Amino acid sequence: MKATSLPGRLAFALVSICALNAAALAASDGLPDDKLNNLGASELEERLRQSVIAMVNEPAQKLIIIFDESREDMVWQARCEGSSQPFGWIIPVPSRPEVKQGSMECFYDVSRATDEPLWPEEYDESSVYSSSSSARKVKRVKIPTNGAVEWTIIGPSQTDGLDQWLDSNHFSLPKATRSAVESHKDKGWYVVAAKINPGPAANTNSPVELPPLVISFPTDKCVASLALSTGTAEPARASIFVVSSEPRMSRAVFDQKFRAYVKERAEWIKNRPLREKDYDAQNQQDQAVQKQFAGGFGGANRSNPLDPADPPPAAVVDRSVPNPGPYPPFSESDDDFYGQDFLGIIEILGANVPAVPKFPYDPAPEHLEICAQEFPRLAGKDYALTKETETLSPEQMCGMEFEPALPLFAAKLHTVEGRTLIRQLPRFGARAVPLLLNTAATGDGHERRLATSAMSQISDKRLTPALGALLGDPDTRIVMDACQCAIRNWDVSFAPQLGRLLTNADPRVRRDASTCLQFHAEDSARNVAVYQRIAAEGGPGASEAAFLLRRHGMPVPASAVLPMLVTPSPQMLHAALGLLRDRQLEITEIMPLLTNSSAPVRENGLFLLIRRRDKPAAEQMVKMLRDSDEGVRWTARQNLRMLSGQKLGADPAAWEKWWAANKDTFTPAPRVRPQAPDQARPLPNTPDLR
Repeated sequence: MKATSLPGRLAFALVSICALNAAALAASDGLPDDKLNNLGASELEERLRQSVIAMVNEPAQKLIIIFDESREDMVWQARCEGSSQPFGWIIPVPSRPEVKQGSMECFYDVSRATDEPLWPEEYDESSVYSSSSSARKVKRVKIPTNGAVEWTIIGPSQTDGLDQWLDSNHFSLPKATRSAVESHKDKGWYVVAAKINPGPAANTNSPVELPPLVISFPTDKCVASLALSTGTAEPARASIFVVSSEPRMSRAVFDQKFRAYVKERAEWIKNRPLREKDYDAQNQQDQAVQKQFAGGFGGANRSNPLDPADPPPAAVVDRSVPNPGPYPPFSESDDDFYGQDFLGIIEILGANVPAVPKFPYDPAPEHLEICAQEFPRLAGKDYALTKETETLSPEQMCGMEFEPALPLFAAKLHTVEGRTLIRQLPRFGARAVPLLLNTAATGDGHERRLATSAMSQISDKRLTPALGALLGDPDTRIVMDACQCAIRNWDVSFAPQLGRLLTNADPRVRRDASTCLQFHAEDSARNVAVYQRIAAEGGPGASEAAFLLRRHGMPVPASAVLPMLVTPSPQMLHAALGLLRDRQLEITEIMPLLTNSSAPVRENGLFLLIRRRDKPAAEQMVKMLRDSDEGVRWTARQNLRMLSGQKLGADPAAWEKWWAANKDTFTPAPRVRPQAPDQARPLPNTPDLR
């Protein structure tokens, strides 16, 4: 597709939001690709915008349930289209209700809280241009409502009340709908019978949004009753928002999602050999790409910017293109399965409570300001807002119970198929803490690892006492996640324990312990003596201790850095140079690198020599001109060119002759960064070694 950059970026963003692509747009508009290619920027942008709006899957019915203190308020709203003739909707409820006209403002409130538009008009197209992950997709709009709603309350003692109402309005109920209503009437439920007069606007191509109703009633159970139509028994798509003191979910919907989850998991396990094959193929492909960048300044085919007569050989490692080396072996267990998310939970704060996250990386809680004004009992209390959007049959639309969601998850956690649902418990926030603590303490190895991983995503002071034992657990993965959890749930007693973990045999544990200490610099500073000892020993953890010393403004001993340099890893070279940026190593400290059996390590020594830019460094470079490795020899010549400003080609004898004649009066040339003709500017993150 040929287009200007603006629509191109817009199209890319829309793909991620709505799974929309240019081919689908062309097909929907009846445009062949060549016509689409010729659209101007503004026209293409408008067509894409209209396609996004058209693809917002607006539910036919929307329901906000506010459940608290054995009372429920249902704010119901729906759209209708296609006919201006009156029709009826039947809403069963478990006790005698109070009914009044509602406000659309409550729906705008939950749209903004979930950042998911309920109407196409709410979608903020400007969000696709934003580079910020916090850009909001919902804008403030007013959705016009039309039509009139008249309601009648029919009690369980009115045996023929519903039939009389239907007859008087010339309505009839489809068989499936009548069966669903009668089953609830037999249980003593009331019926809100609503006569809908859409008005002439329903004859247009646009759907008519009906004014909301508020149906309130006492109940010990949180139930959702959607409107059953007198005109059709077809399934309907509905969005149901539940505002309650704890997250709630329909058991029927949970069971349906869990069956799909188990099926998805089985398919994922079955396809593991294919993922391993793809992993190995990607590894080989990446290694091949890295070899293409193995030349010192862009490969052997490029000219040397300092001496075109001495181009870099392929053996020279390119220090500006980090080469991580081959991937680790493919490693995957059944517990690595994630699967679909079951439930979206958003924390809602009471009025006048600052919406501040407990930890900088946690999402900030929301306020339902309008809902709190409409329903004052929400004010000053904290709630959970959950949302489910499902296509429901008439049987499911009547009296769907929403029960506490956490026990539904807990019942599956000790099954082989369901234990990975622990990954979803952080959505429950503080409510999940007791369950996670119990699982981390009493579960099997699989469950304990998953529970500790989930704990690392929650900020809650009740987690802190358990972390001491978890940081000392024999399971490496548990220790790693405990380090992550300690970042959010810190106690000063963790600092010495994390200091001891810096010498752990597993580099991943050392890395996570160091990261945690860096988040808590004040308490970490008390361990400086420990870091100095570990760094001076030069064993496992020396590099992590060196980074912590640097973080605390302390000198870094060479013994901590040299182990990082005795590797062929460019990443370790960059890290070591960063630690040494305020000091030079002595020649005696560099010599072990220059005499190492590994050619890349000897190159590391040459990089340290050029940082010195003095006569002793130049003398060592001359000695390296006859190294056994071609790449080392070229690096020595390149360093001498940078240090002397001379261009003497590839003959070591010419350099040795020059040095013999000039070493007594040698003065390093001014530092100059050469630039190849095809390089507009230096590569980022490239250390200045000249």
